[in-house]
Order: sequence, then C-alpha cells, then structure tokens
Amino acid sequence: MRKNTTLIIIAVIIIAAGGSCKNRQETVGETANSAVKVLTDTVKLTSVTIPVTASGLLSTETEVKLSFKTGGLIGSLPVREGQTMKKGDLIGSLDLSEVNSMVNQYRLALEKTERDLARAKNLYADSVATLEMLQNAQTAHDMAQSMLNASVFNRDKSVITAPADGKVLRKLAERGEITGSGHPVVLFAPTGGEWVISSGLSDKNIVRVAVGDSALVTLDAFPGILFSGVVVETGTFADPYTGTFTVKTAIADADERFRTGMTGKVSMVPASPGKLITVPLTVLTDTGNDAAYICLVTGGSWRKTRIITGEITGDRIVVREGLAEGDIYITEGMKYLTPGCSIQIVNQ
Repeated sequence: MRKNTTLIIIAVIIIAAGGSCKNRQETVGETANSAVKVLTDTVKLTSVTIPVTASGLLSTETEVKLSFKTGGLIGSLPVREGQTMKKGDLIGSLDLSEVNSMVNQYRLALEKTERDLARAKNLYADSVATLEMLQNAQTAHDMAQSMLNASVFNRDKSVITAPADGKVLRKLAERGEITGSGHPVVLFAPTGGEWVISSGLSDKNIVRVAVGDSALVTLDAFPGILFSGVVVETGTFADPYTGTFTVKTAIADADERFRTGMTGKVSMVPASPGKLITVPLTVLTDTGNDAAYICLVTGGSWRKTRIITGEITGDRIVVREGLAEGDIYITEGMKYLTPGCSIQIVNQ
C-alpha cells in the first residue's frame, strides 16, 4: 500500500513538472527548440529637447568705455572702482594747459581775420580793393572761426562726465599718465542695464540655439541658486582665437550683488526640439566612456553592436552613432543570449 502511494506521488510530480516546463517555454528568454524567445522594437527618430550647457562670464550689456577725444596728460581722474555716479558727475579731465593755449591761439587768429575782413570791406567800398581781395579776407575769417570752434569742442571733450546714472566698473588709467585719443580710461556701467552671461559655443551647438530660447543660469558665487534667463544674442562669426561662437543670455532676476567677471554656467533650452535616435536605457550592455553595446536583429540571427551614446532623457538615451532608422533591436531576453544561439521573436 505504501509503495503504491509513493508511485502515485512521483507520477503527480512528473505531471506537474511537465506542465511547468510547458508554461516556462512560453515566457520571454526561455528556449523553445533551442531558440531564445525575445522581444524587439524598431529604431525610430523621435523629437528630443536637449539643453545646451556652457560656461561663461557675467557682465552688463551696456558697459561703456569712456575716453578723451584728444590725447594728452591726464590731469585728474578722481573716481574709484565701484563708485556710484550721477549723470553729469566729473569722472576725469586732461591737463588743459595745452588745450587752452590752442583755444586762445585760434581766438586771436579769429580776431585778426575780423579786422582784416572789416578793412577789406571798407577798401572794396572805396573801390581800392578788388572783389577777390574781399573774398579772400572772408574765407580767412571763416576758416579761423571753424578752427576756433574745433578747438573749443576738443577742450570740452577733454573732460569726461558720467553719461548716465551708473557705476565705475574699472579704471584703466591713472592721473599723470599720457593717454592717446580715444584710448579707454574708465569702464562705466549705466544703472538699469541688463546683466548677461557670455558663453562660447561650438559650431555644432550654435545652430541649436536661437534668440528667445529660455535658459537657467547658475553662478559660482551663489551656489544652489537658479536664475532664469533668455538668449538675447547669438554670434554670427567664430572667435579667431578660440573657434567658438559667443552667445549672450540675459538674466531676468538679477541680484544686486552681481559683479562683472563672475563665472557661472548657463543651460539653454532650444525652443525647437531636434529629431534624434533614442533607445531605452534597459537595452544597453557593457556601458562606459560614452559607448555601449546593443543587440540587433538581422534575419533570424542577432549580433552585438557598439554604439556611441549621448544625453539621457528620462528613461531613454540618445544614440549618436551606431544605429540607423529602421534597425531592429532586442528589448527583452538579452541576458539569455549566448554566442551562436538562435532567437525567436515573440512580439505580441
């Protein structure tokens, strides 16, 4: 009786095991007739928005380089860096000794030509002087007047005043130095000017951003704080030294503690998404150094293919090289694959 009972139990176990194996063969990854069952998908181009990130320097958009119109000895430059100025406040002046001498010289020359012109008119009225003599006197007088006007203008431009309310960012010269005509002596920032962060982008990235794109800015001086911004200028030619294109991003919520020259990073979000190849992160194997392997299906066989990866977007990753639209790749069952084994696609 005990023997019969044991045989019955063994028979039940065998029958159950047979049913279990049958069910197991229907699942992805298990073999059926020496073929590994897998799920696949087709490579497609998808719309992906990938931020463009770059480092940059902070500055004001309306920085003004102030200079003297004429060259000469700097007689006064009383301002200091960081000093707040009101419109019209004195910033600096040249030593006016030479300029005033020129103005006086041309004034005396004008007075002489006025006397000569008056004499020529009287002589012409008495028919003693010719019309040509009168015209020459008039020409000399007009030239002297013009030269006096120019010298007065140069004297006025030998003094620098604040063009608007603002702040002195940097002094580029000191009292007692000799400066050239138009050579900057002070860097000035008017109040209310936008703060911008200037970044250099490669040729591949410059075509991805446009004026009006939104951005997020982080500054090293303010860790953990995100500043919102917008792209206001994109370079139209490459810097001959760095080979990069300058992009300026205006910061909307500027902090009063901002200083020119602060360093930071800007992440620009293109308004128009690009068409790129992406695949799920779960299908990658042997990842590392911006590369990975993926299992492709060709006919009834499979092969591992090396791909170059890019940015991660959610649960997917951009593929830069190695895949083409229409390729078929394995999404489930890769861990059961062995070299030389056949596969069976069981997509529903």
